Amino acid sequence: MLGVFQVWLNYTMLPSEVTTFRMQPFFAQGGILESASVAQAVNDMLLTSQGHGLRLFPIWAALRPTESASFRTLRAKGAFLVSATYDGVARRVGNVTILSEAGVLCRVLSPCPRGAAITITNGGTAVRAKAGPRGWLEFATEAGEAYELAAAWPEAD
Repeated sequence: MLGVFQVWLNYTMLPSEVTTFRMQPFFAQGGILESASVAQAVNDMLLTSQGHGLRLFPIWAALRPTESASFRTLRAKGAFLVSATYDGVARRVGNVTILSEAGVLCRVLSPCPRGAAITITNGGTAVRAKAGPRGWLEFATEAGEAYELAAAWPEAD
């Protein structure tokens, strides 16, 4: 676990030009060093919800691309509980479920490469999503409802 924590700390200190998945270090967000925890480091590698919206596996996929990971019901800003898996062999995100507790607009950075068609459903019914700049998707939610994101991945070259 200390290795994961060290990776997280080093990653948050990288210059912002290095990656689009940057986030501010915990102490720059108003926290103090004593409030940092290994659990927070791991959570931030799997899901971040600061800034524009939800990012799935933002740090994990960048620093440990061949290692698989998954999480269930991590809490995100906007009153969302998010679950997802990352397949390190295929390098794909899947099994994404977002439970909305407050019924607010959900913004998600597409976990798929360009060219992948993403569908969002609620109980099997398609949900209309608006595509934003740089891979962001947004869709309306209702309190207490779960939304599944699925991708039709493009074939490998």
